[in-house]
Amino acid sequence: MKFIDFFAGIGGFHSGLENAGHEMVGWVEWDKFARQSYEALYDTEGKYTASDIKSIESGKELPSADLWAFGSPCTNISLAGNRKGLQGEQSSMFFEVIRLLKDRTWEEKPTYLLMENVKNLLGSNKGFDFFRVLYEMDEAGYDVEWEVFNSSWVIPQNRERVYIIGHKRGIEYKPVFPINRGELEKKRKYNVLRDVLETSVDSKFYLSKDKVEQLLVNDKKSTFLNTGKVKIFGNTSNTGYGSGDVLQEDGVSKTLTATDYKHPVKVATEVKQVGNISHSTSFGGNPQTGRVYDESGLSPTLNTMQGGGREPKVLVEPCLTPDRVNKRQNGRRFKNNDEPNFTLTAADRHGILLSNGKTYVIRKLTPLECWRLQGFTDEQFNKAKEAGVSNSQLYKQAGNAVTVPVVEAIGEKLNEKLVK
Repeated sequence: MKFIDFFAGIGGFHSGLENAGHEMVGWVEWDKFARQSYEALYDTEGKYTASDIKSIESGKELPSADLWAFGSPCTNISLAGNRKGLQGEQSSMFFEVIRLLKDRTWEEKPTYLLMENVKNLLGSNKGFDFFRVLYEMDEAGYDVEWEVFNSSWVIPQNRERVYIIGHKRGIEYKPVFPINRGELEKKRKYNVLRDVLETSVDSKFYLSKDKVEQLLVNDKKSTFLNTGKVKIFGNTSNTGYGSGDVLQEDGVSKTLTATDYKHPVKVATEVKQVGNISHSTSFGGNPQTGRVYDESGLSPTLNTMQGGGREPKVLVEPCLTPDRVNKRQNGRRFKNNDEPNFTLTAADRHGILLSNGKTYVIRKLTPLECWRLQGFTDEQFNKAKEAGVSNSQLYKQAGNAVTVPVVEAIGEKLNEKLVK
């Protein structure tokens, strides 16, 4: 099928659908740095493009396509955003897609719509925003189905997103959803966060010694919380009440969220936080920007980050020379030995823990590692990097992207005979 890629970013939809055998015939993206990466990653020569969807006067200007793919900006819907819902400036771009659809005749409209957004779309404005999406698609002539996917099924990142498919009314079809989770997991390239780590990282990604020491404060304390066997290794906060806890690997982790200060601690089975390097009292003393997570589990949800110390934090053991196992090696190379296993929490800022039980080093996840966590290839990342895109933008682009293997699975399902 031919598709148009709206709000294209760096092409998560493009890569996934192309991997499934579909062809991009047009794309729309306003961010100049995302456009820079997109043009580096894909063959866009001769393809229809527009920078601003609002500048497209009529849907009749667009090339003929079987599918329109779009993940209208989630800024106003996300729990981490301002929660203005579909009436917010960014998230209201959804209505621009609907406007363009309504400009076209039934014959000109795409057979399918594929939309992605944050899971909170289902509950935004007490559910009225999701109802509005369904209503607008219905008015445009589409029957709708949807499913919530967690990227953790195909990549070590905890990222829940709702995918919505519109089927042009009047054409018989069988549903695309649900997609068998077992089929999704066959696409898994990386099992745990450890698998995405680079083996040699520049020193600029490492945090200062005093930041590391914040994680190790109170490291002799070990207690059990009443929410399961949660062992506390230490605490990096002066506020108490469990905020800033560093969890031991032989216990069960609590799940930390942006509203921990309002809600009880939960027990996690896959996702653990191991510490926090921030002194901030926001989010109950456990700000997202300082959270550190274990490398043996999933990455929390990536967001736009944009540098400024908000990149994901990684705690790794120093690389040890073979003949001096208790000494730090000069330079910043490292390797993984018998590090303890923790897991990751679903939070916007994250890192991982590796340790020999004695020495710790914290570093940020690199932009490449973040791109891997969205299913992009190293070759694609290198093309964007070589095009001159800065690290700050590469972080932001990874956080804004759609997870490639999830889209690929949907694209493959669309390849099947959808007519009854």
